[in-house]
Formats: sequence, structure tokens, C-alpha cells
Amino acid sequence: MSQYGDIAILAVELFPDLQDARDAWQMATEALGQADSLPVQKAQSTFLVLCDAGKVLGIPASPTATQEGGQVLKALDALQRASAPSRASLSLSLQQDPGVQHEEIDVLLSLWEVGLLDGELSEV
Repeated sequence: MSQYGDIAILAVELFPDLQDARDAWQMATEALGQADSLPVQKAQSTFLVLCDAGKVLGIPASPTATQEGGQVLKALDALQRASAPSRASLSLSLQQDPGVQHEEIDVLLSLWEVGLLDGELSEV
């Protein structure tokens, strides 16, 4: 896992108690001792896009979600279309998309690997 992936997974675990994805991310960040920095904010944005779109298991879609984060949702779509991909091949594929940042890839792949995205379990 990555530091951003660890934060995202912990945030999903904290969500039932907090009922707010942003609060869950903040608490997870604090629990794992991560300072608020630009990379952490990018990772948080990815997490919130996925949550707002209803793509994270256990977190309902936001009725007020906007269409921001299209690159992240496109990357998720690519993951769902891949057949038994490895983390390395997925990471390489996603890195070739100039619109997807390292932090976004970490959050996306970490949630994917543990089966928390859109009901799909990874073959990794």
C-alpha cells in the first residue's frame, strides 16, 4: 500500500461512525500522522470524487455531487475493463494519462486492490 492508499482505506473504515467522507479523510490523515500538503490534498480530492460518485463501497453517492474528477472516473473505468491486471501494469497504464497524478493512482489502486471500489474485487 501507499501512504495515500492507507489514508483512503482507513477513511472508508471510519465513515460509518462519521457519516461524512471529508471528515473521515481528515481523521484518517491525522491518525496516520500525515501533514496537510498539496499531495495529500490531491489524494483527498480523488477520494472525495470517488465517494461523491458512489464508487466506494459503504459510502453513498452524494446527491449534490458535481461532474469534477472526470479523469479519476475514466481511470476507474479503465480498471474495470482490464482483465486480471497487475498493480504494476495498471500503474504504468494510468501514468501514461497526463491527467492522472501519482496521488490519484495510489488512492485508486489501493481501494481497488482491497475490493472497496464499485463492488469489484481485484485479482491482484
